[in-house]
Amino acid sequence: MNGKRMIVGFVALALASVGFGDAVRETRVFVDGATVRDLRAFGTAKAKPCEKWTDFISEGGKFENRWLTDASVGPGNFQVKARLSVSHLTFCDASFRVGGGDRELIVSLQGINGMFAILGPFVKADPDTGRVPAAKGLIKQDVPFDLCIERLGDQLSVSVNGKLMRRQWVSDGALGPVGIVPVRGRLHVERLEVTANFLPFEMGTALDVNSICKVRPFAPLKARPADFPLGPFTNLKDGSVLTVVGREAWVSSDEGKTWAKYPMFRDPKFKTIPEHSAVCLASGTVVVNFINVGEQHYSWNIQTKRPNPDNRLPTYSVRSLDNGRTWEDPVLLADDYSGCMRSVIQLKDGTLVSMVQRLNYPEGRNYSQPYWSDDEGKTWHGADVMDCGGEHGDHSGLIEAALVELKDGRVWTLLRSYHGCFYEAFSSDSGRTWNPIPPRKSKIASTGSPGTIERMSDGSLLLVYNAIPTKGYERREELFASFSDDDGETWTKPVVIARCPGARVAYPYILERRPGELWISAMQGNLRTTVGLAELRAVCSKEGVQ
Repeated sequence: MNGKRMIVGFVALALASVGFGDAVRETRVFVDGATVRDLRAFGTAKAKPCEKWTDFISEGGKFENRWLTDASVGPGNFQVKARLSVSHLTFCDASFRVGGGDRELIVSLQGINGMFAILGPFVKADPDTGRVPAAKGLIKQDVPFDLCIERLGDQLSVSVNGKLMRRQWVSDGALGPVGIVPVRGRLHVERLEVTANFLPFEMGTALDVNSICKVRPFAPLKARPADFPLGPFTNLKDGSVLTVVGREAWVSSDEGKTWAKYPMFRDPKFKTIPEHSAVCLASGTVVVNFINVGEQHYSWNIQTKRPNPDNRLPTYSVRSLDNGRTWEDPVLLADDYSGCMRSVIQLKDGTLVSMVQRLNYPEGRNYSQPYWSDDEGKTWHGADVMDCGGEHGDHSGLIEAALVELKDGRVWTLLRSYHGCFYEAFSSDSGRTWNPIPPRKSKIASTGSPGTIERMSDGSLLLVYNAIPTKGYERREELFASFSDDDGETWTKPVVIARCPGARVAYPYILERRPGELWISAMQGNLRTTVGLAELRAVCSKEGVQ
């Protein structure tokens, strides 16, 4: 990448940052030719300064031999730029890393055929699913190349020589230091530059929830440990609680102190991420609807704002008849591209309703489609398409819907939009048909973020979402709660329950573990809390009804 392109790229990054609630604070250069600054060596790794490069060598072929920047990448937008080359390419297993522990991003420079992989828990990928076939031939032995890793809002992109290799949704919390790991090879590094909101050095241990997501002091939320599962959760008929993590069902009978883990899939192609939905039916059957990242292929033309034909992320439904111990084979719902799966509910008449996010390929826009099942999830049927029209882009359209059954038997959906509010539609026949189509704007103002709505044991509705933020805060820096006692006709004024200055707290989940006891978590912001229903209602009631 020449100097002019680097400047243009940085200006584009700065412009794209507007509106994401994050200001890039500092640029630090850790390697500049033969000069190395503020890198910590671990294991038996060695560095050899040269005239133009610094050669990083790892003795013994072990991954614990590495260099880490003496500061960690914090929440919000960041950009890592490195000019590298690799020797001994055929046998190389070197990698370039950001973060550590359960928030690690790895660009693995697998030498055979000049391919590499983007993997690690931060991108929910392993060495197989993380392979980047499009990179074949880009990396050649001892030939310099430019690697760029950047996060803008909830979008992560990895590029080589200006060519986009991977782009996907990620969380926007803190990661950890940037690392150089030259296993079975030698990494020549001409320059390593990081632009980020830096935090003090953190080796990669579990991050404290309170260091990322600041729970508002007067709200009665109690933080859980950072390693507590994220959810969503569902209560089982035997009194235990279930969540899904990767390829496993986790079940706890002691309020999350310990978890029994059960494999869900026989086929290795299946793997979930937190954007799934789960429900325990009146019969005790557990149904989980999920997007299968094991089959994900993100392929989007940024210039035309249209997806390529091979852009794919299918949705499935899977059932357990024994409280999560064993699972049937998944059933396909939609075979196109679904960016998120957040809602499945059982109605009073036994019907299951789930909202599936789908993709209009010719228009380059997302839409949502309700699916219903009258046989406890064995088979599913698509209903009316919910499309607002007129938009283009991989985050455009009506997406990430919430569902709730109203007291009169209607089903209500609230769909995320970028129009300053949720859109809404209703079904009076258990999800078969919906009105209005297309959905209309609701009275609930919100940012371009999803909400979660649940019926509480006292009959009220609780909505947790990113309302229009208070002065001085950006669109996802504050998470709000609001109650309705008349099925959504009126709401208490939204009250901030968690705040992440400079970052995000969004994508919430709610579980009423038992009457009056709530578990609230959020994928962005690492929020994991408990709160009493009466205590939360009291805080919201003080603000009055809007």
